[in-house]
Amino acid sequence: MRHGFQRQAGWIFLCILSILRIVGGITHVMYEHDTSNSNLEITYEICEASGVSPLLLATLGFLRTICQSTLESHLVTRALQIMGILGTVALILSIVGGVQESSAKTESALTSAASTRHIGAILFVVLFALIVLLHVLCWANKSRIAPYRRMLLKGISCALPFVCVRVLYSILASYAPLPETINADGSVSYAPSNSPLERFSYYNGSWIIYLVMSVLMEFITVVIYITVGLKTPLQREPVDTMPPQTWSQGYDDSNVMLNPRV
Repeated sequence: MRHGFQRQAGWIFLCILSILRIVGGITHVMYEHDTSNSNLEITYEICEASGVSPLLLATLGFLRTICQSTLESHLVTRALQIMGILGTVALILSIVGGVQESSAKTESALTSAASTRHIGAILFVVLFALIVLLHVLCWANKSRIAPYRRMLLKGISCALPFVCVRVLYSILASYAPLPETINADGSVSYAPSNSPLERFSYYNGSWIIYLVMSVLMEFITVVIYITVGLKTPLQREPVDTMPPQTWSQGYDDSNVMLNPRV
């Protein structure tokens, strides 16, 4: 409410993450009481697999805000666009893989769905790596960033380690072996595994690992971003009378005048 709901700014993704977690939690509990309802299974799996996407897209939106009018160049603008597309594609693949996995009737379909989820998870890792590189670029050009936006940059620095753990859990969970296999006659049977990745499975993994590496990491990240959002002043860019070349020469906090948001 304080900063607006523009998609490019990133704040709206925190609301999306909260909705996904509420819907996913409710449908997961309902499915445990009615395991024959495949729609509930598909819903909570999609919500779980999609959770890392809002965190990354929110962080990307905050970096876009930091770069606006200061570090904007053709290269940075194009990189931000590509990263946004990359995040969207990764989200779509995660959702499609989750739906295909829940509705698979053959072992080959199950394998294909798992491969789709793997690609989505890898794209999330690539997106996170690009976000880290852009974050480092922003710190390297800190003097060119508006003073009231540097707090947002510090917030991203604090949140990135927790986002990293969440992304790591996402890719480990996507590569965890499935607990079931589909036989030639279409019947489903339990498939035990000795893989160490089984502890990260969405289906039968360790609830402690899930709590620490997924739920807690998301919770801490959202708290950091909300705190930063409440502390960041609602101020505009330097006054229009400032010469444009000032942007490339850096900021002098003692001389820059800022207009309050009306």
